Amino acid sequence: VAERYNDTHTALRDLDRIYMSLLPNHSTDGSDEQYFSRPITAQEVAVVKVRLADSGGQSARGADNVAYADVLGIPNEHIAALFQQCVDSCDAPDSWFTTILAAIEKPGKPASDPESYRNIGLESCLLKVLTLIIDRRLREWADVTGRIPDTQNGFRAGHRTENNMFILR
Repeated sequence: VAERYNDTHTALRDLDRIYMSLLPNHSTDGSDEQYFSRPITAQEVAVVKVRLADSGGQSARGADNVAYADVLGIPNEHIAALFQQCVDSCDAPDSWFTTILAAIEKPGKPASDPESYRNIGLESCLLKVLTLIIDRRLREWADVTGRIPDTQNGFRAGHRTENNMFILR
C-alpha cells in the first residue's frame, strides 16, 4: 500500500509541476476597475490599519521582528511604496516567507504532558497587511462582478451563516 501511495503521490506531484509550468509568469488584468493591477495606495493601507487598530493591534512578531504596533507607526505612503515594489518585482524579503513555529502551554495543563501544548505559527505582520489589501480587492471584485451568490454567507461582511437556515426554510 505504501509503495502504491508513493507512486501516486509522485505522479500527482509531477502533474502539479506540469500544470504550474503552463501558468504564465504574469497575466493581464481584464477587470474594468483594474482590481488586480492598479498601484497600491496609501488609502488602502490606511483602511487596513484602521482594522488592525480596531482589533487591538496586538500581534506576535514574526521572523522579520515587526509587530502590528510597528506597522501602525509607519507612514502609509512608505508602506504602500514598499508593497508596490514587492508586487512589481514579484518578490519580498525572505523573512516575510518564514513562519516560526512555537508551542504554547495550555492554561492549567501539566507542562510535562505534550498534549498540554498548542502550536502556533508566527508570521510576518507586514505580509499579513499586504494580503489583507489583496483580500479586500478580491472581495470587492467578487461583489461587483456578482461572482459570489446571495446564498454564500460565510466569511462575508454583513452576512451570517445562520441566514442560510432561513433561506432553506
